Amino acid sequence: MQQGQSFPTLMFGAILALGAAVAYGLHRVSAEVAAVTVLSCSVTIACLAVTAPQVADQ
Repeated sequence: MQQGQSFPTLMFGAILALGAAVAYGLHRVSAEVAAVTVLSCSVTIACLAVTAPQVADQ
């Protein structure tokens, strides 16, 4: 029986929203390169966090 995907989706959204908020704050302070770096790192971490429960469930 396969479980729903709501928790991994919630984790992805929460991590991505937090990263976007930090990146936006850095962008407002004129640190454009740092903002892009933070946003790309948060997307990568969010993707890894979503796949972790799937690997553990096997």
